[in-house]
Amino acid sequence: MKSPGLDSPNRGFLELLAKDFGEPCEAGLRLNLRLTHQEIASALSTTRVTVIRVLGQLRDEGWLQIDASRHLMMTGAGRR
Repeated sequence: MKSPGLDSPNRGFLELLAKDFGEPCEAGLRLNLRLTHQEIASALSTTRVTVIRVLGQLRDEGWLQIDASRHLMMTGAGRR
C-alpha cells in the first residue's frame, strides 16, 4: 500500500542527486555516490525506516534499481 506523497521528497532528492552526480548507464542514471539510509533520512528530515520503505516502493515501481556495487540507478529520473 502506497502512502500518498511520501515518495515525493525522496524521489525529488534522488532526482537532484542524479542530475548533479549521475552518470548515464543502461538503466538510466547511476548515482556515483554511496549514501546510507541514515544519510538520506537526515538530508530529508525523516527516519531511516521511512527511507527504507520508500526506496523499496520506488524499486517495486521500477523507478529505482541497485547495482551489484550497491549504487542507486534511477531508471525514471527526469521522466515523471
